[in-house]
Amino acid sequence: MIRVRARVKGEPDTPEFTRDFEYGTMEEEFFFSSATAVEERLRRNEKLNVNQALLVYCSLLVKDLRSGATTEEIVNDLSKALSSENMLIGVPETLRHVHFEAKVEERPPIRIALHVPAGCVALSF
Repeated sequence: MIRVRARVKGEPDTPEFTRDFEYGTMEEEFFFSSATAVEERLRRNEKLNVNQALLVYCSLLVKDLRSGATTEEIVNDLSKALSSENMLIGVPETLRHVHFEAKVEERPPIRIALHVPAGCVALSF
């Protein structure tokens, strides 16, 4: 079972929202094939919308959790995943603060806060 909740707070003029990614064994293939399709867009230098960017972050978070990565390793990987250059105009401002709460299988839950200042990507936890 995969559960990732992304609570998003952007610029003051954008509304807060939450996206839940929850998949059992049957839907897991869809989750990762969707992430692969978005990663293919990146390889073609296409820019991502909000939902696509969140999917990239969530799939990387899940892969790292499954591989037994430490919180520091996850933070490092997420910080290198995307830049404002990979996103459509307005997406970095919409994803200014993203708080991930993730639970993958029997592993302990993890909480990470992602902060995306305009023009760069940096993480804290």
